[in-house]
Amino acid sequence: MIKLFRNIRKQLLEQGKTTNYLKYAIGEIILVVIGILIALQINSINQAYRDKNTEKAVISDFKKSLVNTKRQFEQLSLSYQNNLEQMDFILNHLKSRLPCTDELKKKWISVESYPEPLFEIGIYENFKNISLHLIQNDSLKTSIIQFYEAQLPSIGNKLTNNIESISTTVLIPLNAQNFTYGDGMMTPNDYERLLDNQQYLNAVSYLRGIKSFVLKEIKQSNERLILLIAEVSTYQNKLE
Repeated sequence: MIKLFRNIRKQLLEQGKTTNYLKYAIGEIILVVIGILIALQINSINQAYRDKNTEKAVISDFKKSLVNTKRQFEQLSLSYQNNLEQMDFILNHLKSRLPCTDELKKKWISVESYPEPLFEIGIYENFKNISLHLIQNDSLKTSIIQFYEAQLPSIGNKLTNNIESISTTVLIPLNAQNFTYGDGMMTPNDYERLLDNQQYLNAVSYLRGIKSFVLKEIKQSNERLILLIAEVSTYQNKLE
């Protein structure tokens, strides 16, 4: 094709048809420009297609990660609920001055323990600086960022700053003074004296209240997560 254009230009020059040559040259330039624009358009379409497929993959991976996190929230909620029930059992024994039993000794372990979440954030960390911008729905993108950057860290902070600090600085030292550990149980050194230990009762009651607050936060976060999963699913269906 290029050789054909070159021959035509040569013939026009040799024939002295300068005006026709100029017209032809302009037409050739227009054709080249049109060809470039068409190539750019095709490239743009191909890039848009690739971006769309990448966006679908990103949304799919985020949805899987969010669903896994939802399972973790539900398991964490059940663990805290069970932990609180055991603490209620202990507090009822202490306040009612009921006899010390092996069941009580086994449940006592739950007072200073607490379930720690291991939320899945790998997908978000991998994509936030690489592919997150490909999500075209700004509202959805903002919701995802808020969930991973604010809501999940908030749960972790409440555990670290509240439960862990009270447990390690107050309760564990009291337990070390008043209990003997062994065989998966905590046996009071002097149960009758422990019943009258108001400092210990206050510490257990306070920690129970904090755990109850954290459980409430976990459930609320899980409710927001369910809404986010629904939002992701709706957008995913639009992309298909």
